Amino acid sequence: MSKLFRRLVFLIRRDKFDRDLADEMRFHLEMKARAEGGTSNARYAAQRQFGNALLLREQSRDQWGWTLAQDLRYGARMLRKNPGFAFVAAATLALGIAVNSTIFSIFSGWLLKKPPVPDPDHLVVVVSTNTAQVVERGRTSAVDFLAWRDAARALTGLTAVDPYHDFSLTGGGEPERVSGTRVSANYFQTLGVQPLLGRTFLAGEDQPGRDHVAVLSHELWERRFASDPGVVGKEIALDAEKYVVIGVMPASFRQVEFLPRLWTPLVLPAQAQDANARDARELVLLGRLASGSSLDRARAEAVLLARRAEQNYPASEKGWSANVMTLQEYAIQQDHIRVALTMLMVAVVLVLLIACANIANLLLARAAKRQQEISIRIAIGAGRMRVVRQLFVESLLLAAIGGSAGLVLASWAIRALRSMLDFNEYVRAAAGSVVLDERVVAFTGLVSIGAVLLFGLAPAIRVSSADPQTTLRQGGRMGDLSRGWGRNVLVGSQIALAMLLVIGAGLIIKATAEDLGGDFGFDPKRVLTAGISLTSVRYREPARRAVFFERVEDNLRGVTGAEAVALADSAPFNAGKNTFSIQGVPVVPAAERPKARYFAVSPGYFSVLGIQLAQGRAFRVFDNAAAPHVVIVNRAFAEHFFPGHGALGRYIRIDHDPSGAAAWSEIVGVIGDIKLSYNPKGEDAQMFEPYLQAPPQNEMQVMLRAAGDVNALAPALRAAAWSVDPDQPIARALTVSRLIDEQQGGDYVFDVLLAIFGLMALVLAAVGIYGVISYAVAQRTHEIGIRMALGAHRSDVLRSVLGKGMLLAVVSATVGIVAAAPLPQLFTATLQGYRVHSLPIFVGVPLLLLLVTFAAIYLPARRAARVDPMIALRYE
Repeated sequence: MSKLFRRLVFLIRRDKFDRDLADEMRFHLEMKARAEGGTSNARYAAQRQFGNALLLREQSRDQWGWTLAQDLRYGARMLRKNPGFAFVAAATLALGIAVNSTIFSIFSGWLLKKPPVPDPDHLVVVVSTNTAQVVERGRTSAVDFLAWRDAARALTGLTAVDPYHDFSLTGGGEPERVSGTRVSANYFQTLGVQPLLGRTFLAGEDQPGRDHVAVLSHELWERRFASDPGVVGKEIALDAEKYVVIGVMPASFRQVEFLPRLWTPLVLPAQAQDANARDARELVLLGRLASGSSLDRARAEAVLLARRAEQNYPASEKGWSANVMTLQEYAIQQDHIRVALTMLMVAVVLVLLIACANIANLLLARAAKRQQEISIRIAIGAGRMRVVRQLFVESLLLAAIGGSAGLVLASWAIRALRSMLDFNEYVRAAAGSVVLDERVVAFTGLVSIGAVLLFGLAPAIRVSSADPQTTLRQGGRMGDLSRGWGRNVLVGSQIALAMLLVIGAGLIIKATAEDLGGDFGFDPKRVLTAGISLTSVRYREPARRAVFFERVEDNLRGVTGAEAVALADSAPFNAGKNTFSIQGVPVVPAAERPKARYFAVSPGYFSVLGIQLAQGRAFRVFDNAAAPHVVIVNRAFAEHFFPGHGALGRYIRIDHDPSGAAAWSEIVGVIGDIKLSYNPKGEDAQMFEPYLQAPPQNEMQVMLRAAGDVNALAPALRAAAWSVDPDQPIARALTVSRLIDEQQGGDYVFDVLLAIFGLMALVLAAVGIYGVISYAVAQRTHEIGIRMALGAHRSDVLRSVLGKGMLLAVVSATVGIVAAAPLPQLFTATLQGYRVHSLPIFVGVPLLLLLVTFAAIYLPARRAARVDPMIALRYE
């Protein structure tokens, strides 16, 4: 009793109660004991009264604010006393929170942040849909726009946008290609945005003769015009025509999905308003919900208007309908981005759960060590809720430290991530919205609080529910917590979650490497390319465009260091699709004809890209407009459309326009398949036509294969074009390898992030099982010493510890494998046809995880086998 009393006094005084009061009460109680005869019973009675008096003193001051401050001070002292534990726990939590906050910053910036316009919930987009053609957010024809603008009642201010229209900007420096957008005159009024300088378009300025006005973006105004406020009212040359600058937009204004550098009025020519132009679906329609209207009502009205158009014009409108969505919904309807970010969020949540399980294990182990102390507190009258609150406050301190550190790590990680999101200008612009804003900070706070509930409550409740008498009798050595089933469940969950995460990451990384890596079917090394787009009025005649490109090609052939020169209407992985007909096969309507990737190229195209000819011949210089039309197809085209018969000598007719008036072209060659980097489903059918036999192009890619440093040819490429026309802008010259990197940049970042999260899961799971086995060995030191004293060999001890640990790992890994079994089918369905090969991943990842787990178990097992029996028998 005296020993227990001394421990009681020590523990209570350590909590920093009023020591003067304690001394005074001790003196009075001792005097009272002497007056009663000094018997032992009287001393014990005095001691009990002393303890009760101190507890009453505690209860009298047990007010919420005071006890909370006391708990905080005590928790801080305990963390200072155990810096190793505090560092590991806080660092683990900080890593889990940092990755969650980083990915949530992307999720928030790209998918949750509303457009920076007034009343964004009422700003809507009208899209065309067609279930037969799997079109969910298609554009609309000018005919439908005009009809719907006049008939719509649920929408006001309906405006049309032609989002992609490049201009040649000349004067005041080198000629430059500028991305622009043509809009209806009421576009800015519908969005509700005001210019930084000048004004926006007036009614009627989208009519012919009044349309030569332009509004500049803030970026173009800063870069090209040095932020000169006097630019408003000045003339600039766009496509060799004079335009007057009437305004400059603020830096905060960014048109959703597009990156225009300037805006000009959208003029709808008479032919675009004709009923025959219904197939020309090129416009994005924006509007606002009318007063008293709702989104459902606007959708119903759009469907009704589309059905009316289908009834009146079934030939072109059959199967087409319409939908209305908010501007924010329209911006996030890109399924691949939504799916990728959702998968990343799931991955980081798994990492956080593994981290929380680790911290819970640490707290359980630490609580077991403090179990004797806590049992004494309970034995002398402390309520269990009081003990739970004290331990919970310590967890809250850990969460505050880990959350703060996680926020700092997240700010660094966001900067690093934004540098990774720099593979093309569209992603670079979108990365500007990935910031550590108040939403991310609030999310971090919620995650920290959630982590406290996950890892703090369970250990606190568990340790407070232990029987104090049993604990005090066993000296804290073999209490209830020593059985460790709760920690085993936590570690098993860690291993299962890590297995699930690493298998998922491995499946996606392997699929991406297979579909986008390897042989592209051409050699992108030492090939330089730049785009030239002829939109100037000087090149409206097809003959002048053809002469321009021929002269540029002739100039480049004389460039020192150029091995081969070619022209093409698109880069290898940016080609569109054209329909075609096969001679001898009944002609079907244009909408039902087969499609293939289409390229218009010069004879040197295959040499520049190193494409091998499998059959037949390549294009020659005499394959011009006056010669019989010829075409080259790839192997996939030949095998699909001419199986077993051979494609050479067969004829196809490529549909360059809806009339189908093109000539029949003979297939004179078959090449190997060219892999399209954005096409994970495999190789498409492809067809190549001499560009001199195709309709004259106003935009071509110039390609050079260099004998040495490819970038050294960039000045020569620009000079070759400017020698023909000094006012013709040239797009930036890039290597084809760089273009491929830009195409694959998103996949690369996605794979890198998943690999990092998978590695973190492996490390955290290994640390978790190492901690549990180490603690179990420490708890069993006395038992192991007895076994070894009775004759057990070291190998028996090693085998026992390894066996129990590996059994837990194997069972948990099996649960993780079963949970991951549906992932290949899920990824195949959601990642647009990725070819997910699962067997190597489902074999390799479990072996890797079990190997890491074995290493984590072996170290404490070997330490257990080296226990000295004499020391272990004296172990407390």
